[in-house]
Amino acid sequence: MTISIDWPKLVARNRVKAPGMPWTKEESKALANGVSPDDVRAGFLEIPEDVPGTEKELERMNIAELSKKAKGLGIEFDAKSVIRADLVLEIQKAEKKATIFDKDLEETKPVTTKPKPKPKPESKSEPKGKGKGKK
Repeated sequence: MTISIDWPKLVARNRVKAPGMPWTKEESKALANGVSPDDVRAGFLEIPEDVPGTEKELERMNIAELSKKAKGLGIEFDAKSVIRADLVLEIQKAEKKATIFDKDLEETKPVTTKPKPKPKPESKSEPKGKGKGKK
């Protein structure tokens, strides 16, 4: 009988970072200080300061928060099979399109046309077609 390590179970219980990959010392300290395992896996080793009125970074949102935001932006997805990384990318695309559209609206200014200047009348002293050199 062979004994094998159940990596998915260890990852699900946050005992390891990924299959075959333990937490580093810095990551272990961050986990001990209360940083969520998902944040540590994303590279954040400090607890974010909660500033009232500011929105949480996409990278720090869990799948439920991302799903709610995606639905608010009109992104269609299957909640049972979508992965977090794909939701982050789709939300970033949707927000980028929205900001580009908003900038286009702000930059649009009414077009004003200036009247074209009237052509100057030719002098009546010289008839057309005759130049100075001919007599």
